[in-house]
Amino acid sequence: MNLNKLNFRKDINALRAFCVLGVIFYHSNYFKVENGYLGVDVFFVISGYLIGYKIIYDLYLKNFSFKNFYIGRIRRLAPTLILTLLLSVIFFILFFFPNDVSNYKDSLLTASLYLSNIYFWRNTNYFFESTSTQLLAHTWSLSLEEQFYLLLPIGLFLVFKYFNKYLKASLIVVALTSVVLFLTPEPFVEMTKFYLLPARLFQFLIGVIVAHLHLTVPNQRRFYNPKLKLFVSIFLIFLIFLPIEIINKQYYLIMTTLFAVLFIYFLDQNKFLNFAFIEKIGLSSYSIYLIHYLYFSIDNYLNLYVVLGIKQLFIDVILIILSLLTGFLIYNYFENPIRRSKNISNKSIIMFSIFSTLILIVVSTTNVVDRVVSKPFEKINIVSERNPTDLGLICVITEDIVLNVNDCTKDYDPIKSNFLIIGDSIANTLYWGIKDNISENQTISLFSVTECVALVTDYGPLLTNKREEKCLPNWYKIKEEIELKKFDKILVAYDYGHIYKNEGLKQLFFDELINLNKKNNVVIIGKAVHWDNYIERSVYLDIKQQNKNINSYTDKRLNTFLTFELEEEYKDLITSLDIKYFSLVDIFCKNYLCSRYEKIDNIYYINFVDRIHLTFSGSKLVAREIVKLFN
Repeated sequence: MNLNKLNFRKDINALRAFCVLGVIFYHSNYFKVENGYLGVDVFFVISGYLIGYKIIYDLYLKNFSFKNFYIGRIRRLAPTLILTLLLSVIFFILFFFPNDVSNYKDSLLTASLYLSNIYFWRNTNYFFESTSTQLLAHTWSLSLEEQFYLLLPIGLFLVFKYFNKYLKASLIVVALTSVVLFLTPEPFVEMTKFYLLPARLFQFLIGVIVAHLHLTVPNQRRFYNPKLKLFVSIFLIFLIFLPIEIINKQYYLIMTTLFAVLFIYFLDQNKFLNFAFIEKIGLSSYSIYLIHYLYFSIDNYLNLYVVLGIKQLFIDVILIILSLLTGFLIYNYFENPIRRSKNISNKSIIMFSIFSTLILIVVSTTNVVDRVVSKPFEKINIVSERNPTDLGLICVITEDIVLNVNDCTKDYDPIKSNFLIIGDSIANTLYWGIKDNISENQTISLFSVTECVALVTDYGPLLTNKREEKCLPNWYKIKEEIELKKFDKILVAYDYGHIYKNEGLKQLFFDELINLNKKNNVVIIGKAVHWDNYIERSVYLDIKQQNKNINSYTDKRLNTFLTFELEEEYKDLITSLDIKYFSLVDIFCKNYLCSRYEKIDNIYYINFVDRIHLTFSGSKLVAREIVKLFN
């Protein structure tokens, strides 16, 4: 068999540049490109193609070596990742606070072992705001790739040895199986599909299939079509940089993956992609990808525009330039020399990787970081008690699953006064404070569904896949349960800020409130206080900066529009419907200043877990006023 050897493809290098730029702009606050994260998905296809080509080529020539392959992967990827992890330790010590040490150390340990995708799968949602402040949240994709690199040569070797003539068929069957896992609602929920290899495998394998075609098809002319390649190139870049958030992310991801495959399938080298600057970014894309997230997560963590008093526009320009320049430096003086230099032996690289990984494991499993980060706060006692999570795991629906209403109303008792709180995650944080304050002859139940408009079960033309799979079945069940059981009062706690710009969704929500209030005693919990930064961090930052005027009431980092102006709009709308309104702003704010904490006996009890959600102490503070409505 005549094999076509793989030469350096400038078009793929250019595509890498656009992919990493898409990811950078996705993580930017001011220049955010809503679909830029799909650059990572294109990287998966590219990786499958390049690695698959190399392995299959060597297998056909009968000179494939597991040892050489894995050493090559270590030499290519490990040193730069290790450098990034070591830099992250320094950045964490300089810019982060004690309450985040535990999560950081867990992510550092798993990233060092190429298991961070499993850690983040179990602990975060990639699209949640809290993930954007974790220094190593982006390493999930590196872990996923390494797991693929570990398994692919084994799988290809076994198929080649025992089922050689079924190689292409085997790749297609496994890829299609992975697509089915990715698209079907069960058995995997959304974040399982996002973070773990089984539902992502098709993106890599489809690249491997194209590699096999390029390698074995004698007539290479079929892979050339300049006009079609130009169209595919432009459309693929358009998909990544489309500045509109796509509701159905799954099918958009599939389409992006298919266009990435078509881009690689056609071998034409488009001249419009071959700029020197684009080439440089493409070559440095791995280093740029690894380093850029450290900068942007620090910005998200501290809200630098508040700390430095600089507009977010300028901060993002600085961070983008810094990401590119640092990536260029790491590539030129660290990544590329290690990969190419004949003076650095494989043994040296392996010893460096093992020794450095052991250091990272020690750092992540001892209290070294804890002691250094906690030192400025030794004489300060800051308490930010999270709400319990036992019921939240059952009755707070964050994935495309349907809640069990019996579990959520297990305390309901016909001989007692029974109250219900429904809504989104705001309802969950309030539930625990209310439960702590009610009397023995009272019960409180919780139904919470995130990313949905509370109570709505008929979206009409506004229906999306997410709403159909998650919102409709859960709110149907909740409304049925409300019909079956008699609740003395129903509290609706929903972040009105999600829909205030959408007249259609607003009307649907208010229609549901009117219907609910006809048969039930309803109280609307008002607009949450909205901060531009996590409050606990702002208190830590004031202390670290030795700010002697640390005040609980402040308008610094307070989003006054979402807190006060939207509160007034929401309150007027609800009261016009003749429904009882309970204001959270009135509890925490006075004279357009809002309280970050309650200080008791030199202990700072923080009121907010993040920008809007209450701590347990904050929830209890509100609940003491809410339960007065029950009597």
